Amino acid sequence: MRLLAPGFRDTNGAHPAPAGLVRAALVSEGVSSQQCILCSKWVPATARVCPSCGTPRGGSTANGILAVGLQLAGGSYSVGRLLGRGGFGLTYLGADNRLGRQIALKEFFPPGAVRQGTTVVPPSTLAAPDYAAATRRFLHEAQVLARFQHPSIVAVYAAFQENGTAYMVMEYLRGETLGQRLERDRQPLAEDELIALARPLAEALDRVHAAGVLHRDIKPENIVVANGAAPKRPVLIDFGAARDFVHGATIRQSVVLTPGYAPLEQYGERARRGPYTDIYAFAATLYHLATGTQPAAAIDRAVGIELKPPRDLNRRLSPAFNQALLHALEMNVEQRPQSASEFFRELVTATQVPGYSGATRRLATLAAAPARAPASNAGRGPKQPPAVPRPHRTRIEQIAAEFAAGGEVQADRLRCPICRDATMVEPARASGAIRCPVCRVAGIRERIPPEERSRCPVCRAGTLRPSVPGGLMRCPACRAGTVSTYTKGRKLVVFADTRAKCDRCDADFSYNRWQDTLTLAALPNGPGHLAADLIGQVKTRGEWSRLAARPAGDSYQCDRCHAELDGTAGGAYELIAVEGRVDRVPSAHRGQQRTQLEWSKIAHQIPLVEGTHACPICAAQFDAGDGDRLTLIRAPRDPLRVIERYGGKPLPAATWRAIAAGMRRPSRGGYICPACTAELEAAGEAGYRLTAYDAARDAFGAGSRYDETTLRREDWQRVAAGRLPAEAERQRREEAQTELWAAVLTGELGDPAAETSYPERKAGGEQVLVRLAAEQWKQTRDGFDRSDGGELWITTRRIVFHGRRGNVLIPVDKVTYCGIQAQTAVPEEIVAVRRRDRARPLFFAAKGEISATIAGLPLRIEWSAGHFVELANRLRQPQ
Repeated sequence: MRLLAPGFRDTNGAHPAPAGLVRAALVSEGVSSQQCILCSKWVPATARVCPSCGTPRGGSTANGILAVGLQLAGGSYSVGRLLGRGGFGLTYLGADNRLGRQIALKEFFPPGAVRQGTTVVPPSTLAAPDYAAATRRFLHEAQVLARFQHPSIVAVYAAFQENGTAYMVMEYLRGETLGQRLERDRQPLAEDELIALARPLAEALDRVHAAGVLHRDIKPENIVVANGAAPKRPVLIDFGAARDFVHGATIRQSVVLTPGYAPLEQYGERARRGPYTDIYAFAATLYHLATGTQPAAAIDRAVGIELKPPRDLNRRLSPAFNQALLHALEMNVEQRPQSASEFFRELVTATQVPGYSGATRRLATLAAAPARAPASNAGRGPKQPPAVPRPHRTRIEQIAAEFAAGGEVQADRLRCPICRDATMVEPARASGAIRCPVCRVAGIRERIPPEERSRCPVCRAGTLRPSVPGGLMRCPACRAGTVSTYTKGRKLVVFADTRAKCDRCDADFSYNRWQDTLTLAALPNGPGHLAADLIGQVKTRGEWSRLAARPAGDSYQCDRCHAELDGTAGGAYELIAVEGRVDRVPSAHRGQQRTQLEWSKIAHQIPLVEGTHACPICAAQFDAGDGDRLTLIRAPRDPLRVIERYGGKPLPAATWRAIAAGMRRPSRGGYICPACTAELEAAGEAGYRLTAYDAARDAFGAGSRYDETTLRREDWQRVAAGRLPAEAERQRREEAQTELWAAVLTGELGDPAAETSYPERKAGGEQVLVRLAAEQWKQTRDGFDRSDGGELWITTRRIVFHGRRGNVLIPVDKVTYCGIQAQTAVPEEIVAVRRRDRARPLFFAAKGEISATIAGLPLRIEWSAGHFVELANRLRQPQ
């Protein structure tokens, strides 16, 4: 008897087994276990530290460190092992007991402080008002960080005062600082890796500066590269020196700095400070990472110590990267980039375009003379002439920068396109135990194993199996036996007397085969459920079956105690007999009609008000239904009010998984980010639509750009890597090629190879634009004949053809007409050029391409007769 739907197993899946199961497993193996006081995992008693979180087992530690397992903030947080010591604090691994996650717990503990019990006693050198002010500054750091929601800024969840000091609850970052990376590898980082790290840090700094805050202590030791992220996620930490600033204002600030990374203005209390202050430190950090050498301190540079260019220390660095660092390390604040994004663009933008020449912007070469203090402007050279407007090339550089900002597209997983911190999950495709949708912590446990779903509710040992009654019918007298026919009289007699008898109570009937009727002849063991006066009465077999109150089918019988359950018209089942006797049916079950689910609960001693599935943490109860469906019937602890929205509804496993993952519309299917809860809802055959995201976590602007946009999964993977969708990227490349052609038309770009090979003397201001393989044609009575072959140059002043038979030079100011010659006999497209000083036009056919790499973006335009005509006509027009 299959009483429950298949599909629910308590197997190893995506969610960890409850602690009780782990402990049971340890006990079953004969291992003594103890629960970790920080992460609550069961670990062997012989273990010195928890293998899950690394916390020592029990007890306090020495040197004034808080005891492991100490509860703070009314039990909201637990203290774990010490992670590190800073100048003014201790950082512990901790646990958020409310949300069930690991945290970093930072305690304000200045040098010289001691601990009495759990209370921090300030050092004797720090007066009470100064200690209170320092504590307020510590809390101010938490307030500063709490204002930002960015993947590259360490997150602060809470701050509070306790034990005579202050605490900060922060994001726990698993990884290493860039300072540790340098010390471990003892070699510089590659430029491409530094650019990948610099991009999110520049975005984070822009966010910080836009809020009017300066970090004031950027250095390799204050940048953590979090583990498990692809691409790598650098996180800016330690905002202890952060202060507000006012643009253009000079205010008194404390002197907090790290020599080598701090600019000169940070050494004075009243110097003007702004984003350029952090940009200097940012550039100094990249300088150190790129060269392995810490840059000279600004105070030393001010008295004549030279800052070596990065390429002198690492020849693998590109000129653009070298120049960008030197620009950001200018001593004068006005000569540095004024925003982190501007600095990053200089890091990735080449100073000149490979393949073409023209009016390119070049940064002024930094002098190798000793640096001067910010207040001094002496020694500056003459002002550089204003840059020539180059709108088409600028647009190409913008497109190139957009492409360069992207990383490698993940092919096997879908990283969240909003926060880019985590891999999105698709609940509908998850396997293993279903995570509880009420508490969202533990996996739902199946209380009735699949192989025991047909257990007998009476003996609880046998198995209920389908029972098809034999003979004619169930006995109406005892309602347990089967009435079967037997022949009485001589055999081989056509009209033999056919009799029928119950195999339990021996009730005897005479059976008329032709009319299908039975006559009750005798009740030797009593009438049972029948009246005695029915003896001698004739009824059809159907009428006697209705008196037996037993159906003709849909019955089950235990293979051990012979308990019998019969189905009713309403779909329920009634326990009719045990071992063939009605009087042996337990009194609690007599006359009770229950569903298959209820009889299965009775067989497994589960109260009827509880479910066939339950959560071991929050005690939520579920009943199994058809297929893989579950119905939520109880939720004693339901802070998210799941039962109000989904209680009593039989929902498939995929929907419950989506609810547990936090999806807002769980029945639609799709992906959700476990870090920022962004959702991609299934739309169409292969598309997904961005239906929800947290604007505070939209650091890269993907949410605002693609809100309610439907893209293929592959395109969302591209967005998560910082790239454009495939179709948008194709359109951008086409736009860049259009801009390249427009730049050639306006003289913004020229071909250096064409310039080098140009055979004529150039006039003043003349620029060679293209060089092509060309043929000269002549018109005859019958059509066109090829007359010469050679090369053709087009400059801003002339069209020059050098052939094997002769040369042709056409000033563009003498061209009166240029167009494609209409003809059909020749496969090439021929261009006719008419001069005002000649009666007959000249005919050319040119082949080749325009190719260039601008800011790392390769572009190519296949030359055509149309390009020839457009360029010639554009050049001959008055500028």
